[in-house]
Amino acid sequence: MEDKNMEELMKEFDENTIKLEEGMIVEGTIYSIGNDDVIVSLGHMYDGVVDRLEIEEEKLNVDEKINFEILKIDDENGQIVLSRKGALEIETVEKLDKSFENKEAIEVMVKEVIKGGLRVDFKGIRGFMPFSQIDIKYVENADEYIDKKLDCLINDWNLHDKNLVVSRRALLEIDKDKKEKEFFETLEIDQIIDGNVYKIFKSGALIDLGAAMGYLYINDASWIRIKNMEEIINVGDKIKVQIKSFNKEERKISLSLRDITVNPWDTILDDYEVGDVVYGKIFKDISSGLLVQLETGVIGYIHKSELGNKKYQLDDEITVEIERIDIENEKISLLFFDEDSVVESYENEEKEKTTIGDIFGDIFDKI
Repeated sequence: MEDKNMEELMKEFDENTIKLEEGMIVEGTIYSIGNDDVIVSLGHMYDGVVDRLEIEEEKLNVDEKINFEILKIDDENGQIVLSRKGALEIETVEKLDKSFENKEAIEVMVKEVIKGGLRVDFKGIRGFMPFSQIDIKYVENADEYIDKKLDCLINDWNLHDKNLVVSRRALLEIDKDKKEKEFFETLEIDQIIDGNVYKIFKSGALIDLGAAMGYLYINDASWIRIKNMEEIINVGDKIKVQIKSFNKEERKISLSLRDITVNPWDTILDDYEVGDVVYGKIFKDISSGLLVQLETGVIGYIHKSELGNKKYQLDDEITVEIERIDIENEKISLLFFDEDSVVESYENEEKEKTTIGDIFGDIFDKI
Protein backbone atom coordinates (compact mmCIF):
# COMPACT_ATOMS: atom_id res chain seq x y z
CA MET A 1 0.00 0.00 0.00
CA GLU A 2 1.37 3.37 -1.00
CA ASP A 3 2.07 5.79 1.87
CA LYS A 4 0.11 9.06 1.75
CA ASN A 5 0.99 12.29 3.41
CA MET A 6 -1.47 14.45 5.36
CA GLU A 7 -2.09 16.78 2.43
CA GLU A 8 -3.08 13.90 0.19
CA LEU A 9 -5.33 12.41 2.85
CA MET A 10 -7.11 15.73 3.40
CA LYS A 11 -7.58 16.16 -0.36
CA GLU A 12 -9.06 12.66 -0.63
CA PHE A 13 -11.38 13.41 2.34
CA ASP A 14 -12.60 16.60 0.70
CA GLU A 15 -13.30 14.81 -2.58
CA ASN A 16 -15.36 12.10 -0.84
CA THR A 17 -17.19 14.46 1.46
CA ILE A 18 -20.66 15.53 0.36
CA LYS A 19 -21.16 19.25 0.20
CA LEU A 20 -24.32 19.96 2.18
CA GLU A 21 -26.69 22.72 1.14
CA GLU A 22 -29.94 24.05 2.49
CA GLY A 23 -32.94 22.42 0.77
CA MET A 24 -31.00 19.25 0.00
CA ILE A 25 -32.56 15.85 0.75
CA VAL A 26 -30.12 13.60 2.57
CA GLU A 27 -30.24 10.17 4.15
CA GLY A 28 -29.56 10.03 7.87
CA THR A 29 -29.41 7.43 10.61
CA ILE A 30 -31.22 8.00 13.91
CA TYR A 31 -28.42 8.31 16.48
CA SER A 32 -30.33 9.22 19.62
CA ILE A 33 -33.86 10.23 20.61
CA GLY A 34 -34.24 12.88 23.30
CA ASN A 35 -37.27 14.40 24.95
CA ASP A 36 -37.48 17.26 22.45
CA ASP A 37 -34.91 16.64 19.72
CA VAL A 38 -33.58 13.71 17.71
CA ILE A 39 -29.91 13.56 16.72
CA VAL A 40 -29.34 12.24 13.20
CA SER A 41 -26.00 11.04 11.83
CA LEU A 42 -25.51 12.20 8.24
CA GLY A 43 -22.10 10.54 7.78
CA HIS A 44 -18.76 12.24 7.00
CA MET A 45 -18.65 13.62 10.55
CA TYR A 46 -21.91 15.53 10.08
CA ASP A 47 -24.76 15.39 12.56
CA GLY A 48 -28.15 17.01 12.32
CA VAL A 49 -31.01 17.71 14.67
CA VAL A 50 -34.75 17.40 14.07
CA ASP A 51 -37.77 18.15 16.24
CA ARG A 52 -38.99 14.89 17.79
CA LEU A 53 -42.62 15.76 17.00
CA GLU A 54 -41.84 15.53 13.27
CA ILE A 55 -41.00 11.83 13.44
CA GLU A 56 -43.14 10.76 16.39
CA GLU A 57 -46.02 9.61 14.18
CA GLU A 58 -43.70 7.33 12.18
CA LYS A 59 -42.47 5.69 15.42
CA LEU A 60 -38.86 5.50 14.33
CA ASN A 61 -36.13 3.83 16.40
CA VAL A 62 -32.40 4.31 16.89
CA ASP A 63 -30.27 3.08 13.93
CA GLU A 64 -33.13 3.40 11.45
CA LYS A 65 -32.26 5.13 8.19
CA ILE A 66 -34.56 7.76 6.75
CA ASN A 67 -34.46 10.82 4.51
CA PHE A 68 -34.48 14.42 5.77
CA GLU A 69 -34.47 17.90 4.26
CA ILE A 70 -31.74 20.33 5.34
CA LEU A 71 -33.50 23.45 6.60
CA LYS A 72 -30.52 25.37 7.91
CA ILE A 73 -26.75 25.02 8.21
CA ASP A 74 -25.33 26.90 11.19
CA ASP A 75 -21.60 27.06 10.47
CA GLU A 76 -20.80 28.92 13.69
CA ASN A 77 -22.34 26.35 16.01
CA GLY A 78 -21.73 23.44 13.65
CA GLN A 79 -25.40 22.49 13.80
CA ILE A 80 -27.51 21.30 10.91
CA VAL A 81 -31.26 21.73 11.33
CA LEU A 82 -33.28 19.00 9.62
CA SER A 83 -36.93 18.49 8.73
CA ARG A 84 -38.75 15.30 8.01
CA LYS A 85 -41.74 17.05 6.43
CA GLY A 86 -40.02 18.20 3.25
CA ALA A 87 -38.44 14.78 2.61
CA LEU A 88 -41.73 13.06 3.35
CA GLU A 89 -43.55 15.19 0.76
CA ILE A 90 -41.02 14.19 -1.89
CA GLU A 91 -41.23 10.51 -0.88
CA THR A 92 -45.03 10.70 -1.01
CA VAL A 93 -45.03 12.17 -4.51
CA GLU A 94 -42.53 9.55 -5.68
CA LYS A 95 -44.65 6.80 -4.13
CA LEU A 96 -47.79 8.10 -5.88
CA ASP A 97 -45.96 8.38 -9.22
CA LYS A 98 -44.65 4.82 -8.93
CA SER A 99 -47.96 3.34 -7.69
CA PHE A 100 -49.95 5.06 -10.44
CA GLU A 101 -47.55 3.88 -13.16
CA ASN A 102 -47.27 0.29 -11.88
CA LYS A 103 -50.88 -0.06 -10.72
CA GLU A 104 -49.78 -0.75 -7.16
CA ALA A 105 -52.07 -0.39 -4.15
CA ILE A 106 -51.76 2.42 -1.62
CA GLU A 107 -53.35 2.84 1.80
CA VAL A 108 -55.45 5.95 2.42
CA MET A 109 -57.25 7.30 5.46
CA VAL A 110 -60.89 8.32 5.07
CA LYS A 111 -61.40 11.81 6.50
CA GLU A 112 -65.00 12.72 5.71
CA VAL A 113 -68.00 12.19 3.45
CA ILE A 114 -68.37 14.94 0.85
CA LYS A 115 -70.56 15.48 -2.18
CA GLY A 116 -70.16 12.53 -4.53
CA GLY A 117 -67.86 10.43 -2.37
CA LEU A 118 -65.18 10.34 0.32
CA ARG A 119 -62.34 12.74 1.04
CA VAL A 120 -59.24 10.68 1.76
CA ASP A 121 -55.67 11.42 2.79
CA PHE A 122 -52.42 9.83 1.66
CA LYS A 123 -49.55 11.06 3.83
CA GLY A 124 -50.72 14.66 3.71
CA ILE A 125 -52.00 14.69 0.12
CA ARG A 126 -55.75 15.00 -0.22
CA GLY A 127 -57.62 12.62 -2.48
CA PHE A 128 -61.14 11.71 -3.56
CA MET A 129 -62.94 8.37 -3.74
CA PRO A 130 -66.32 8.42 -5.58
CA PHE A 131 -69.21 6.57 -3.93
CA SER A 132 -69.27 4.11 -6.84
CA GLN A 133 -65.64 3.18 -6.16
CA ILE A 134 -65.97 2.35 -2.46
CA ASP A 135 -67.18 -1.23 -2.89
CA ILE A 136 -68.36 -3.75 -5.46
CA LYS A 137 -71.77 -3.72 -3.81
CA TYR A 138 -73.95 -0.68 -3.22
CA VAL A 139 -72.90 1.27 -0.13
CA GLU A 140 -75.89 2.43 1.91
CA ASN A 141 -74.01 4.34 4.63
CA ALA A 142 -70.68 5.87 3.63
CA ASP A 143 -70.22 7.36 7.13
CA GLU A 144 -69.17 3.91 8.31
CA TYR A 145 -65.84 4.38 6.48
CA ILE A 146 -64.81 7.60 8.26
CA ASP A 147 -61.44 7.24 10.12
CA LYS A 148 -60.80 3.88 8.47
CA LYS A 149 -57.73 2.93 6.44
CA LEU A 150 -58.54 1.50 3.02
CA ASP A 151 -56.32 -0.16 0.43
CA CYS A 152 -57.05 1.10 -3.06
CA LEU A 153 -55.69 1.71 -6.55
CA ILE A 154 -55.06 5.11 -8.12
CA ASN A 155 -57.50 6.00 -10.89
CA ASP A 156 -55.97 9.42 -11.57
CA TRP A 157 -52.99 11.35 -10.22
CA ASN A 158 -51.67 14.76 -11.24
CA LEU A 159 -49.08 16.52 -9.08
CA HIS A 160 -49.51 19.89 -10.78
CA ASP A 161 -53.24 19.99 -10.06
CA LYS A 162 -52.88 18.07 -6.79
CA ASN A 163 -55.55 15.75 -8.18
CA LEU A 164 -55.65 12.27 -6.61
CA VAL A 165 -58.61 9.98 -7.38
CA VAL A 166 -58.59 6.49 -5.89
CA SER A 167 -60.73 3.34 -6.12
CA ARG A 168 -61.16 0.61 -3.54
CA ARG A 169 -63.60 -1.15 -5.86
CA ALA A 170 -60.92 -1.70 -8.52
CA LEU A 171 -58.74 -3.52 -6.00
CA LEU A 172 -61.67 -5.58 -4.72
CA GLU A 173 -62.56 -6.61 -8.28
CA ILE A 174 -59.01 -7.84 -8.90
CA ASP A 175 -59.16 -9.88 -5.70
CA LYS A 176 -62.63 -11.15 -6.57
CA ASP A 177 -61.50 -12.20 -10.04
CA LYS A 178 -58.56 -14.11 -8.58
CA LYS A 179 -60.73 -15.91 -6.04
CA GLU A 180 -63.34 -16.70 -8.71
CA LYS A 181 -60.73 -18.36 -10.91
CA GLU A 182 -59.48 -20.43 -7.98
CA PHE A 183 -63.06 -21.32 -7.01
CA PHE A 184 -63.99 -22.55 -10.49
CA GLU A 185 -60.96 -24.83 -10.44
CA THR A 186 -62.44 -26.63 -7.43
CA LEU A 187 -65.93 -27.14 -8.87
CA GLU A 188 -67.31 -30.55 -9.81
CA ILE A 189 -70.65 -31.61 -11.27
CA ASP A 190 -73.07 -32.84 -8.54
CA GLN A 191 -70.92 -31.23 -5.86
CA ILE A 192 -72.98 -29.99 -2.89
CA ILE A 193 -71.99 -26.61 -1.42
CA ASP A 194 -73.37 -23.97 0.92
CA GLY A 195 -74.90 -20.76 -0.38
CA ASN A 196 -76.89 -17.70 0.63
CA VAL A 197 -79.97 -16.51 -1.23
CA TYR A 198 -78.83 -13.13 -2.60
CA LYS A 199 -81.70 -12.04 -4.85
CA ILE A 200 -84.95 -13.56 -6.12
CA PHE A 201 -86.32 -13.19 -9.65
CA LYS A 202 -89.40 -14.50 -11.41
CA SER A 203 -87.37 -17.21 -13.15
CA GLY A 204 -85.27 -18.24 -10.15
CA ALA A 205 -82.80 -16.99 -7.57
CA LEU A 206 -79.22 -15.70 -7.46
CA ILE A 207 -77.22 -17.66 -4.89
CA ASP A 208 -74.04 -16.29 -3.30
CA LEU A 209 -71.55 -19.15 -3.10
CA GLY A 210 -68.85 -17.04 -1.47
CA ALA A 211 -66.28 -16.66 -4.24
CA ALA A 212 -68.85 -16.63 -7.07
CA MET A 213 -72.56 -16.37 -7.84
CA GLY A 214 -74.72 -19.23 -9.07
CA TYR A 215 -78.26 -19.28 -10.47
CA LEU A 216 -81.05 -21.54 -9.25
CA TYR A 217 -83.81 -21.80 -11.86
CA ILE A 218 -87.33 -22.23 -10.53
CA ASN A 219 -87.71 -25.61 -12.29
CA ASP A 220 -84.63 -26.88 -10.41
CA ALA A 221 -85.76 -25.55 -7.05
CA SER A 222 -88.32 -28.16 -6.01
CA TRP A 223 -90.10 -31.34 -7.03
CA ILE A 224 -93.29 -29.52 -6.13
CA ARG A 225 -94.59 -27.24 -8.86
CA ILE A 226 -94.16 -23.70 -7.54
CA LYS A 227 -95.21 -20.38 -9.03
CA ASN A 228 -92.62 -18.21 -7.27
CA MET A 229 -89.40 -18.86 -5.39
CA GLU A 230 -90.69 -17.32 -2.15
CA GLU A 231 -92.77 -20.46 -1.65
CA ILE A 232 -89.61 -22.33 -0.63
CA ILE A 233 -86.79 -19.78 -0.04
CA ASN A 234 -86.33 -16.13 0.92
CA VAL A 235 -83.53 -13.57 0.56
CA GLY A 236 -80.92 -14.18 3.24
CA ASP A 237 -81.66 -17.89 3.66
CA LYS A 238 -78.67 -20.21 4.01
CA ILE A 239 -79.18 -23.27 1.84
CA LYS A 240 -77.31 -26.23 0.39
CA VAL A 241 -77.30 -26.52 -3.40
CA GLN A 242 -75.91 -28.92 -5.97
CA ILE A 243 -73.71 -27.93 -8.90
CA LYS A 244 -75.73 -28.82 -11.99
CA SER A 245 -73.38 -27.30 -14.59
CA PHE A 246 -70.74 -24.58 -14.87
CA ASN A 247 -68.73 -22.66 -17.47
CA LYS A 248 -65.26 -21.43 -16.47
CA GLU A 249 -64.90 -19.04 -19.39
CA GLU A 250 -68.28 -17.36 -18.93
CA ARG A 251 -68.14 -17.66 -15.13
CA LYS A 252 -71.64 -19.16 -14.96
CA ILE A 253 -72.93 -21.76 -12.52
CA SER A 254 -76.31 -23.52 -12.69
CA LEU A 255 -77.59 -24.92 -9.42
CA SER A 256 -80.17 -27.41 -8.23
CA LEU A 257 -82.00 -27.63 -4.94
CA ARG A 258 -84.46 -30.23 -6.13
CA ASP A 259 -81.86 -32.92 -6.85
CA ILE A 260 -80.65 -33.07 -3.25
CA THR A 261 -84.16 -33.72 -1.93
CA VAL A 262 -86.28 -36.88 -2.22
CA ASN A 263 -88.27 -37.22 -5.43
CA PRO A 264 -91.89 -37.78 -4.31
CA TRP A 265 -92.31 -40.26 -7.17
CA ASP A 266 -89.71 -42.49 -5.49
CA THR A 267 -92.09 -42.99 -2.55
CA ILE A 268 -95.40 -42.66 -4.38
CA LEU A 269 -96.64 -46.18 -3.47
CA ASP A 270 -95.85 -45.52 0.17
CA ASP A 271 -97.87 -42.31 0.08
CA TYR A 272 -100.88 -43.28 -2.05
CA GLU A 273 -102.97 -46.27 -3.11
CA VAL A 274 -105.69 -46.59 -5.72
CA GLY A 275 -108.97 -45.68 -4.06
CA ASP A 276 -107.43 -43.25 -1.57
CA VAL A 277 -109.39 -40.04 -1.06
CA VAL A 278 -107.00 -37.09 -0.73
CA TYR A 279 -106.92 -33.33 -0.81
CA GLY A 280 -105.29 -31.36 -3.61
CA LYS A 281 -104.94 -27.88 -5.01
CA ILE A 282 -105.81 -26.71 -8.52
CA PHE A 283 -102.46 -26.09 -10.18
CA LYS A 284 -103.47 -25.47 -13.79
CA ASP A 285 -106.61 -25.41 -15.91
CA ILE A 286 -106.14 -27.08 -19.30
CA SER A 287 -108.71 -27.59 -22.05
CA SER A 288 -109.49 -31.21 -21.19
CA GLY A 289 -109.48 -30.94 -17.44
CA LEU A 290 -107.51 -29.83 -14.38
CA LEU A 291 -104.02 -30.50 -13.10
CA VAL A 292 -104.15 -31.04 -9.34
CA GLN A 293 -101.13 -30.87 -7.05
CA LEU A 294 -101.37 -33.33 -4.19
CA GLU A 295 -99.87 -32.81 -0.74
CA THR A 296 -96.56 -34.55 -1.56
CA GLY A 297 -96.08 -32.33 -4.61
CA VAL A 298 -96.95 -34.81 -7.37
CA ILE A 299 -99.32 -33.61 -10.06
CA GLY A 300 -102.45 -35.57 -10.92
CA TYR A 301 -104.99 -35.15 -13.71
CA ILE A 302 -108.78 -35.06 -13.48
CA HIS A 303 -110.93 -35.04 -16.65
CA LYS A 304 -113.46 -32.24 -17.05
CA SER A 305 -116.27 -34.82 -17.33
CA GLU A 306 -115.72 -35.57 -13.65
CA LEU A 307 -116.43 -32.01 -12.62
CA GLY A 308 -119.98 -31.64 -13.93
CA ASN A 309 -121.10 -28.05 -13.53
CA LYS A 310 -118.62 -27.26 -10.79
CA LYS A 311 -116.19 -24.39 -11.45
CA TYR A 312 -112.75 -24.10 -9.90
CA GLN A 313 -110.15 -21.36 -9.78
CA LEU A 314 -106.38 -21.75 -9.50
CA ASP A 315 -105.25 -22.65 -5.95
CA ASP A 316 -108.76 -23.83 -4.98
CA GLU A 317 -108.73 -26.92 -2.79
CA ILE A 318 -110.44 -30.04 -4.15
CA THR A 319 -111.10 -33.52 -2.81
CA VAL A 320 -110.21 -36.31 -5.24
CA GLU A 321 -109.94 -40.08 -5.38
CA ILE A 322 -106.87 -41.88 -6.75
CA GLU A 323 -108.04 -43.80 -9.84
CA ARG A 324 -104.73 -44.99 -11.33
CA ILE A 325 -100.98 -44.60 -10.62
CA ASP A 326 -98.56 -44.83 -13.56
CA ILE A 327 -95.08 -44.90 -11.99
CA GLU A 328 -93.20 -45.35 -15.26
CA ASN A 329 -94.64 -42.19 -16.82
CA GLU A 330 -95.09 -40.41 -13.48
CA LYS A 331 -98.82 -39.83 -13.94
CA ILE A 332 -101.79 -40.07 -11.61
CA SER A 333 -105.39 -40.22 -12.80
CA LEU A 334 -107.94 -38.72 -10.45
CA LEU A 335 -111.69 -38.88 -9.93
CA PHE A 336 -113.81 -36.14 -8.48
CA PHE A 337 -114.92 -36.97 -4.95
CA ASP A 338 -118.17 -35.21 -4.04
CA GLU A 339 -118.19 -35.03 -0.26
CA ASP A 340 -121.74 -33.66 -0.18
CA SER A 341 -123.04 -36.63 -2.20
CA VAL A 342 -121.27 -39.06 0.10
CA VAL A 343 -122.79 -37.47 3.20
CA GLU A 344 -126.24 -37.43 1.59
CA SER A 345 -125.82 -41.08 0.59
CA TYR A 346 -125.01 -42.10 4.14
CA GLU A 347 -127.92 -40.08 5.46
CA ASN A 348 -130.33 -41.79 3.01
CA GLU A 349 -128.95 -45.17 3.93
CA GLU A 350 -129.56 -44.49 7.58
CA LYS A 351 -133.13 -43.38 6.81
CA GLU A 352 -133.84 -46.62 4.92
CA LYS A 353 -132.72 -48.64 7.92
CA THR A 354 -135.01 -46.72 10.29
CA THR A 355 -138.13 -48.75 11.46
CA ILE A 356 -141.46 -47.67 12.96
CA GLY A 357 -140.18 -48.93 16.28
CA ASP A 358 -137.13 -46.62 15.97
CA ILE A 359 -139.51 -43.71 15.49
CA PHE A 360 -142.27 -44.52 18.11
CA GLY A 361 -140.13 -46.49 20.51
CA ASP A 362 -142.16 -48.55 23.11
CA ILE A 363 -145.30 -46.43 22.78
CA PHE A 364 -147.33 -49.48 21.54
CA ASP A 365 -146.19 -51.56 24.50
CA LYS A 366 -147.92 -49.15 26.84
CA ILE A 367 -151.37 -49.46 25.19
